[in-house]
Amino acid sequence: LSSLDVSHNALTALPEGLAACPLLATLRASFNKLTEVPKDWVVPPYSDEELRVLGVASAADDALEELDGEADEQQDTMQAYWAAALPPPPLTLPSTTPHDTSETATKATTADEEKKEDEEDEKKAWEEQKHEVRKRHRLPFATLELRGNALKALPARLLARARKLRRLDVSNNALTELVLPARPCNLNVLLLAGNKLASLDARVAQLPVLRTLDVSCNQLHALPDLAHSPRLAELFVGFNPLDADTLC
Repeated sequence: LSSLDVSHNALTALPEGLAACPLLATLRASFNKLTEVPKDWVVPPYSDEELRVLGVASAADDALEELDGEADEQQDTMQAYWAAALPPPPLTLPSTTPHDTSETATKATTADEEKKEDEEDEKKAWEEQKHEVRKRHRLPFATLELRGNALKALPARLLARARKLRRLDVSNNALTELVLPARPCNLNVLLLAGNKLASLDARVAQLPVLRTLDVSCNQLHALPDLAHSPRLAELFVGFNPLDADTLC
């Protein structure tokens, strides 16, 4: 299943499990009665083993949000793990004796190098495991349309997990804010018209491939500086209480 359209029904909730469909690139659920997105879109159903690999105590842990919002190359958790798991390196003092070129010294050096290689291999394997866990729990959607519902919030963690998302339409809902994740999304089209937004996240100006932004029919008194938004081509801001100074 690559595309699903359940628009114009009376759905009060979307079924959990859609996020686990790896080929579901397009989901249209506009004009229903949705008040929130499924829980597993925000907090993935990690197993105990996967949580151990990620280095967090539970799926509700604050550290999980940081993991979801950072790039795969983020190393803080791994560095903390290795700092706790490995003994500190021995203190090396300047040698006061002539350099030992004996066979014993050579063997000791070889053993140290092999130990270091083993540790590096283990660390690399652990990082690969973490990458695979996070990859399995990414949201598959490239197009997500939730227009005309009653959504009051769209969690930043959802956007952080939706690495493939290119088009997001949450127009005509009841959103009072939209918080973008720390790591820039790859959105091309962001449609927010007809909500209750009083401000716009400044990070929207940093979206690297955003071409269309629609924030018309909201309650915006100001806009972030979009003058240097890399690829923005279409901007819709009609029917907001904006003044001329804001638009200049």
